[in-house]
Amino acid sequence: LTMAALLISTLFVKEHWVPILLIGLFGIPWSISMVVPFALTSLVAPHESKGLYMGVLNIFVVLPQFIVALGAPVVLHTTGGRVSVVLAIGGCVSMISVAACYFLIVPRGEKESTERVSEPVSAETLEQNVDPSTKDVEVAIDMRQT
Repeated sequence: LTMAALLISTLFVKEHWVPILLIGLFGIPWSISMVVPFALTSLVAPHESKGLYMGVLNIFVVLPQFIVALGAPVVLHTTGGRVSVVLAIGGCVSMISVAACYFLIVPRGEKESTERVSEPVSAETLEQNVDPSTKDVEVAIDMRQT
């Protein structure tokens, strides 16, 4: 939401120093949104198919960039070169994606497994699942129905 608010606020910029401030503030949530999805995917994806999961994630990062690359010139041409309109549209689309994620329907089985993942794992369980050759840790989570 912070990114969306900063993008939409570009419509109201009147001073020349304000865009520099907005882009500086935008860098903080932007860096989080670029790093966290890949970090979480690398933690959650199975080791043998980690590349596939990272590739799919990368596709969904790149597709919006292609859409912007194709659509921004049209918007710039119709608005007389106002970049703030393109940024504000990006902010509105960002708000729509936040709403879509909020209302995302997770199947019943998935909700149960998510709750179990958040439970603490004992040190004994971690020690039992350490592969000494690679020092990788695989956390064993009991997925049986209760």
